[in-house]
This record gives sequence, structure tokens and C-alpha cells, in this order.
Amino acid sequence: MRRYGGSRFIPPTVIGIDDWAWRRNQCYGTIICDLEPRKTIALLPDRESATAQAWLSDQPQIAVVARDRGGGYAVAAAKALPQATQVADR
Repeated sequence: MRRYGGSRFIPPTVIGIDDWAWRRNQCYGTIICDLEPRKTIALLPDRESATAQAWLSDQPQIAVVARDRGGGYAVAAAKALPQATQVADR
């Protein structure tokens, strides 16, 4: 992400959101990817619903949110982007 960070930011319309480990079994964050060009666009410092909701509320153009079946990201997306379609994996 740092190597290619100089490109122009195009607001995403289809994103994927999930948690990932900064340090295994110790510290987790949230990764947000633009699924059309398949690029990481944001790394959030934790996996709290409020943090994800704050980021999502600044992106009203998002139409589709792909996420896992965990409840935290579902609540964040529903509150921040009520018009967006949520897609969950198995």
C-alpha cells in the first residue's frame, strides 16, 4: 500500500470490509478494499463498529458493501449507509 500510495483517490462504489491482525492474537484492525480495482483503500486502527461507521459515513457514494457475517460491520454499514446493499459471504 505504501509503495503505490501516490495515485489519485477515486471514491469507491463497491467495497469489501473485514478485520485483520496487526499482530496475531493481540491487535486487530479493519481493512477496507475497493473491489472494482481490487485495491486496499483504508486501514482502520481497530475493529470496532463505531470506527467503521465513522469511515463509512464519509463515503455516501458507496452502493455495495461486501462483508463477513459478523454483526459489527453489518450494524456499521446499516447506520452509515442505509441505501447500500450488503452482501455477506458464507
